[in-house]
Amino acid sequence: MGSEIFQKGDLRHLISGESRRFVALREGRILFESDKRGIAPLYGFIGEWGEETAGAWIGDTVVGRGGALLLVKARAGYLYAGMISEGACKILEKADVPFEYSRCVPGILNRDKTGSCPVERLTAEMDDPEEAWTAVGRFLRDLQA
Repeated sequence: MGSEIFQKGDLRHLISGESRRFVALREGRILFESDKRGIAPLYGFIGEWGEETAGAWIGDTVVGRGGALLLVKARAGYLYAGMISEGACKILEKADVPFEYSRCVPGILNRDKTGSCPVERLTAEMDDPEEAWTAVGRFLRDLQA
Protein backbone atom coordinates (compact mmCIF):
# COMPACT_ATOMS: atom_id res chain seq x y z
CA MET A 1 0.00 0.00 0.00
CA GLY A 2 3.03 2.27 0.31
CA SER A 3 2.70 4.08 -3.03
CA GLU A 4 -1.08 3.86 -3.44
CA ILE A 5 -2.96 7.17 -3.69
CA PHE A 6 -6.29 7.37 -1.85
CA GLN A 7 -9.27 9.70 -2.22
CA LYS A 8 -11.72 10.94 0.43
CA GLY A 9 -14.20 8.28 -0.64
CA ASP A 10 -11.67 5.57 0.22
CA LEU A 11 -11.74 6.43 3.93
CA ARG A 12 -14.92 4.39 4.48
CA HIS A 13 -13.19 1.25 3.17
CA LEU A 14 -9.84 2.02 4.82
CA ILE A 15 -11.40 1.93 8.31
CA SER A 16 -13.64 -1.08 7.79
CA GLY A 17 -12.75 -4.32 9.49
CA GLU A 18 -10.59 -5.03 12.52
CA SER A 19 -7.22 -4.22 10.96
CA ARG A 20 -7.65 -0.45 10.79
CA ARG A 21 -9.99 1.69 12.90
CA PHE A 22 -8.31 5.07 12.35
CA VAL A 23 -6.45 6.50 9.37
CA ALA A 24 -5.11 9.93 8.49
CA LEU A 25 -4.32 10.86 4.89
CA ARG A 26 -2.32 13.73 3.42
CA GLU A 27 -2.14 14.21 -0.34
CA GLY A 28 -3.73 10.81 -0.75
CA ARG A 29 -1.08 8.95 1.25
CA ILE A 30 -1.44 7.31 4.65
CA LEU A 31 0.26 9.45 7.31
CA PHE A 32 -0.94 7.52 10.34
CA GLU A 33 -3.08 4.46 10.98
CA SER A 34 -4.17 2.42 13.97
CA ASP A 35 -6.18 -0.66 14.84
CA LYS A 36 -6.84 0.58 18.38
CA ARG A 37 -10.30 1.53 19.60
CA GLY A 38 -11.35 4.74 21.29
CA ILE A 39 -9.82 8.19 21.20
CA ALA A 40 -6.20 7.09 21.68
CA PRO A 41 -5.37 6.87 17.92
CA LEU A 42 -6.62 10.41 17.22
CA TYR A 43 -4.82 11.75 20.30
CA GLY A 44 -1.66 9.90 19.26
CA PHE A 45 -1.86 11.23 15.71
CA ILE A 46 -2.13 14.84 16.91
CA GLY A 47 0.64 14.31 19.45
CA GLU A 48 2.98 12.79 16.88
CA TRP A 49 2.27 15.07 13.92
CA GLY A 50 1.53 18.40 15.67
CA GLU A 51 0.92 21.26 13.25
CA GLU A 52 1.23 18.89 10.30
CA THR A 53 -2.24 17.54 11.12
CA ALA A 54 -3.79 20.65 9.54
CA GLY A 55 -5.75 19.72 6.43
CA ALA A 56 -5.44 15.96 6.94
CA TRP A 57 -8.32 13.74 5.91
CA ILE A 58 -9.36 11.54 8.81
CA GLY A 59 -11.25 8.25 8.84
CA ASP A 60 -12.39 7.03 12.25
CA THR A 61 -14.83 4.29 13.19
CA VAL A 62 -16.46 6.26 16.06
CA VAL A 63 -16.38 10.01 16.75
CA GLY A 64 -17.98 11.63 19.79
CA ARG A 65 -17.73 15.12 21.27
CA GLY A 66 -14.18 14.60 22.50
CA GLY A 67 -13.01 13.39 19.11
CA ALA A 68 -14.72 16.28 17.35
CA LEU A 69 -13.02 18.79 19.63
CA LEU A 70 -9.64 17.16 18.93
CA LEU A 71 -10.35 17.25 15.19
CA VAL A 72 -10.99 21.00 15.49
CA LYS A 73 -7.70 21.37 17.40
CA ALA A 74 -5.94 19.40 14.64
CA ARG A 75 -7.56 21.61 11.97
CA ALA A 76 -8.60 18.47 10.09
CA GLY A 77 -9.52 19.05 6.47
CA TYR A 78 -12.19 16.34 6.33
CA LEU A 79 -13.64 13.53 8.45
CA TYR A 80 -15.36 10.31 7.55
CA ALA A 81 -16.85 8.59 10.62
CA GLY A 82 -18.47 5.19 10.68
CA MET A 83 -20.58 6.40 13.62
CA ILE A 84 -20.77 9.94 14.99
CA SER A 85 -22.67 11.55 17.85
CA GLU A 86 -25.08 14.45 17.38
CA GLY A 87 -22.86 16.54 19.68
CA ALA A 88 -19.84 15.83 17.48
CA CYS A 89 -21.79 16.91 14.39
CA LYS A 90 -22.65 20.25 16.02
CA ILE A 91 -19.02 20.89 16.97
CA LEU A 92 -17.73 20.08 13.48
CA GLU A 93 -20.44 22.15 11.78
CA LYS A 94 -19.67 25.15 14.00
CA ALA A 95 -15.96 24.85 13.20
CA ASP A 96 -16.60 24.36 9.45
CA VAL A 97 -14.89 20.96 9.36
CA PRO A 98 -16.38 19.01 6.42
CA PHE A 99 -17.55 15.55 7.40
CA GLU A 100 -19.58 12.55 6.34
CA TYR A 101 -20.72 9.50 8.27
CA SER A 102 -22.54 6.21 7.98
CA ARG A 103 -24.60 6.58 11.15
CA CYS A 104 -25.41 9.45 13.52
CA VAL A 105 -26.47 8.60 17.08
CA PRO A 106 -27.65 10.76 20.02
CA GLY A 107 -24.51 9.87 22.01
CA ILE A 108 -21.63 7.40 22.07
CA LEU A 109 -21.99 4.50 24.49
CA ASN A 110 -19.23 2.85 26.51
CA ARG A 111 -17.87 -0.48 25.26
CA ASP A 112 -20.23 -2.45 27.51
CA LYS A 113 -23.18 -0.39 26.20
CA THR A 114 -24.23 0.24 29.81
CA GLY A 115 -23.89 4.02 29.73
CA SER A 116 -22.19 6.96 28.08
CA CYS A 117 -18.66 6.72 26.71
CA PRO A 118 -16.26 8.12 29.34
CA VAL A 119 -14.78 10.65 26.88
CA GLU A 120 -18.28 11.72 25.81
CA ARG A 121 -19.07 12.37 29.51
CA LEU A 122 -15.70 14.05 30.11
CA THR A 123 -16.22 16.55 27.29
CA ALA A 124 -20.01 16.99 27.63
CA GLU A 125 -19.72 20.61 28.81
CA MET A 126 -16.58 21.54 26.84
CA ASP A 127 -16.41 23.73 23.76
CA ASP A 128 -12.69 24.57 23.82
CA PRO A 129 -10.46 22.18 21.82
CA GLU A 130 -7.44 22.94 24.02
CA GLU A 131 -9.40 22.14 27.18
CA ALA A 132 -10.51 18.86 25.58
CA TRP A 133 -6.90 18.07 24.54
CA THR A 134 -5.73 18.47 28.15
CA ALA A 135 -8.65 16.50 29.60
CA VAL A 136 -8.31 13.63 27.11
CA GLY A 137 -4.56 13.47 27.71
CA ARG A 138 -5.15 13.21 31.46
CA PHE A 139 -7.84 10.54 30.88
CA LEU A 140 -5.52 8.44 28.69
CA ARG A 141 -2.63 8.75 31.18
CA ASP A 142 -4.95 7.67 34.02
CA LEU A 143 -6.04 4.63 31.98
CA GLN A 144 -2.42 3.56 31.52
CA ALA A 145 -1.59 3.99 35.23
